This record gives sequence, C-alpha cells and structure tokens, in this order.
Amino acid sequence: MTGRIFYIPLFILFCILSADSSAQMYSVRDSVTSDGRNCKIFTLTKNQKGKTAAAVSYVFVEKRSDISLGCDLYKTENAVKTPMSFFAVAAYTKDESGRMNYNSILPYISIIQAGQRTVLSIDCPLIVLNPDRADEKIIESKNLYGLINTQEVELKSH
Repeated sequence: MTGRIFYIPLFILFCILSADSSAQMYSVRDSVTSDGRNCKIFTLTKNQKGKTAAAVSYVFVEKRSDISLGCDLYKTENAVKTPMSFFAVAAYTKDESGRMNYNSILPYISIIQAGQRTVLSIDCPLIVLNPDRADEKIIESKNLYGLINTQEVELKSH
C-alpha cells in the first residue's frame, strides 16, 4: 500500500472533522457471531451533562458465499437491536493465494460521529459495489465515504 492511498481516507475524515469540532471516534471491536460469521462492532458512548448515557452501536456482519457479498448492518441503542440494511460492498484485494478477489470490507472500515452525522470511511484502494450481482462494479474508493442514516449506509463521493 502506498502512502498516497493510505492518507486519502484520512484526509476526507480530517475535512469532515475540521467542519465539526464536536466529532467523536467510535470504539471498535472485532467479533464472531454464533453462526461463525465475522463482524465488526462500532460503539459510541453518549455523554450528557457529565453522565455516561446509553451507548449506540453499529454492527457490520459479513455475508459470504465463495466470495464476500457485503455486510448486514444492525444498530443497537438502549439495548434494542434493530436491523438496518444490507451494505453491498466488498474489498477487491489479494486473497491468501495472492489472487485478486472479493474479500471482507470489515478490516477497511471505520466510523466517526461528526455532530449529527455518522460517517463511514473506507481505507481500501479498490472496492466492489453489489458483489455477485448483475450490476456489480469495481471502483476506486479514494473519493468515497458513507453516511449512516436511520436505515442504511449511503455512499457519497467528493
């Protein structure tokens, strides 16, 4: 990975953060579901008037066949788990054999809270939109970020 590719998503986050000084980072934890699927849990603990309030978590659970198909997305708030949507994005990276393939996006995503916006950053040079579908597309992710709204992750570009 070249320095240029690595720094572009951080630059996007910097621009978002500089526009909103109240930005907060989510804590991150990798896990495995009871059915053996990999997942990544992002948690933000809300503070209100000096007291710790309920945490908000976003859980990305990988869905695979022979390739990564993307992730099921869930939101947990006040101990209530709510299914949100399917995030149909995979990383286009080398697999164990050194061959380019559709792999998990989980190692390449991060989330910050910028005011009222929840922003997803993708730190992977190439991604696959809608893997294993008729409309699948391999694209560069350097100008992409996601906004997590109440139902889904909406990909945006600069």
